Amino acid sequence: MFVSCFLATYNRGTYVSSILQESSATFEVGNMTSAREGFKSLGSLTNQAVSGAQPKSTDTYKASLALSKNLGTVNTATTANALFTVGIVRDPSIGYTPSFGASSESRAPCFKSAFGDVGAAVSS
Repeated sequence: MFVSCFLATYNRGTYVSSILQESSATFEVGNMTSAREGFKSLGSLTNQAVSGAQPKSTDTYKASLALSKNLGTVNTATTANALFTVGIVRDPSIGYTPSFGASSESRAPCFKSAFGDVGAAVSS
């Protein structure tokens, strides 16, 4: 299972991210500077998403998605791993024209035939 499945719709796509659920995996969505400074001082993130955070930057607010996992002491014998997923889903994915002169048809992503929505696909 996943500790986080963050979905943000922006423009014509849904931005998706998740982290495999473990106690040492954390995430944060919001201001880049506060996430970075918090991680530097605490070694983890808040597991919080700022409401309305958008994947765009301005001079005063740089939105970010941060993912982290504590791997402990890392050396040549370390076997710990981490699984992060990050992606963009567009729906409809394609505009299909079945024959010359026919009306274009919008087609959904293929994964929707097996999963109802993006969250279900990422968290399975």
